Order: sequence, then structure tokens, then C-alpha cells
Amino acid sequence: ARYPEKVLRDAFFEGLVERLSALPQVQRASVSASLPLGAGGSTVNRVHLIEDHPEPPDGPEHRASWNVVAPDYFRTIGIRLVRGRVFTKTDNADATPVVIINQTLADQMFPDQDPIGRRIRSWRDENLLREIVGVVSSVRYGGMAQEWRPMVYVPYPQVTWPRLQKVVLHTAGNPDLLAAAIRSEVWSLDDKIPVTQILTLEEIAAESVTRERYLTWVLSGFSSLALILAALGLYGVVSYSISQRTREIGIRMALGAEVGDVQRLIMRQGLVLAVVGSGIGLLVVLALSRGLSVLLIEVSPTDPVTYMSVTSLLLGVTV
Repeated sequence: ARYPEKVLRDAFFEGLVERLSALPQVQRASVSASLPLGAGGSTVNRVHLIEDHPEPPDGPEHRASWNVVAPDYFRTIGIRLVRGRVFTKTDNADATPVVIINQTLADQMFPDQDPIGRRIRSWRDENLLREIVGVVSSVRYGGMAQEWRPMVYVPYPQVTWPRLQKVVLHTAGNPDLLAAAIRSEVWSLDDKIPVTQILTLEEIAAESVTRERYLTWVLSGFSSLALILAALGLYGVVSYSISQRTREIGIRMALGAEVGDVQRLIMRQGLVLAVVGSGIGLLVVLALSRGLSVLLIEVSPTDPVTYMSVTSLLLGVTV
């Protein structure tokens, strides 16, 4: 509201990036409309068409989110350039309209093709043909638990919406020590601007999976309890079944069976049942692992160490 004209907004952010870049611990600085890992901001979903391709329903439509960024955004936040180039200061309002797409959108729109130099347009809104100058690696914008989604990046001098909201810094040293300096630089430009949510990407990533992490811990607790109950139950069943065979064991030994022979017989019969039961259990768990993968964000639902440990524990109880 304090900067209704785009030229004033652009000048504010250019001055802010210059000031922040001059701070001792800051290696790079940039601005964008949105940040990855659930850090928020403004993105807009649009349908994109390739130049000279028919419009839907005769031709395919490719949905992707828009993110408006400054030239040094990709290097600052660590998004890898796959091919082509990143934005530069020459990609201004008077230059050829350009765009950078992520690998997910490139695979959808141009399978087995090089998208560099091709032109696309956002259908039914901007409708401006933009040349693809680069492809960058895909990142999760909604949070760590979200799937990859197509993303389009445009340089902020070439668009009027959405407005820039996020500042991103690449620092050397403890980033928490920069909070006061960041606020000071912003307020030196305009003391009416609020500065909120100064967070590291690690903190943002952890916050984005709070719900999934909680569910994982709850599931782990119930699973541990179930394992304890299973071990106690298995021990009780095996112990009871052997005690029921006391007379049989006595008869076998009275007829000349050695102690070792009886032990091997009992062990063999008990372990056969335990191994068969463990095999059936593993098959059931593998079948259910796909559903569990939605909840388990820090461990694999097919973790071989977990399977081997649980199976070994139950076999040990049987022995």
C-alpha cells in the first residue's frame, strides 16, 4: 500500500538487496514472490501452452505455478541450473520476455527435447509468449512432504504481479546473528515496513513437516508397544505349548531319546512356525508400505534394518 507504483517497489527492493549484500556475513542476497519448503509468499497457478500448439481441448494444457524472482535468486537459495542460463540484469522490462522452468515442467512439456529457445505462454491471462532461457532443478514449494510440482520463474522487472514478499540471504556463519542487522537495513529505507518470519531454511523445512513428524512419533510409539505385546504373547504361547508336551518329552526320553535329540526336535518345530509366521508378516507389511510412506517422512517404510531387527527379535524370543 505504501508503494502503489511498480517502479517504486522495484527501486525499494533493489536498494534493499544492495544494502543486505554489503553486510559482512552475507555472501549473496535476492528477492522473490515465494520461497520453497512452505515458507509462503505469492504464487499463481496458470495453464501454459507451447507456441503454435492448438489450444485446449484440441491441444494439451500444462499447469504450473508462477514465481517472480530477482536475477540472483537461484544461486542465493541453491537451486541448481540444469541447462541454459539464469536471469541477469539485462532481462528488464524492455528486453525480450523470458522465462525459466523447472525440470518437472520441462519433462512434461518437452519430453526428450531441449526446451531452451522454445516459447510458451500462460493461457487466458498474460497470453505473452516468453522464451525459455533456462531449466532449473525442481524443489518442493509447499513443504518437505509435498510432491514435485511444475514451476515457472519470471524476472520481476518484466511483470507487475505478484508483488515481491520474500528476501533470501546466503550467509557465512550463524544466520541467527543477522536478524537485527536485517531489520536495521530495512528500516533505514522505510521504518514503516514490518519485518517478520526471519527463519533459516532448516527451520522452515522442519516446520513444514511438523504434522507428519508428530504422526511418525505416534505411530512409532504404538508400533513399539505392539512389538512388546507381540514378544510377550509369542513367549507365552511357545512356553505354554512346550509345557503341554512335558509328558510326550518324558515318553521319548524313556524310550531312549537323548536330550539333544529332544531339544533339536522342539527347536525345529517351533522355528518352522516362527519363520513361516515372520514371512507372512513381512509380505503383509510390504503390501501396506505404500500407504505408510505418506506418514513416514524421516524413515523409509521398506527400511531393511527395521525389518531385520524386528524379525530377529521375534525369532530370538521363540528360541
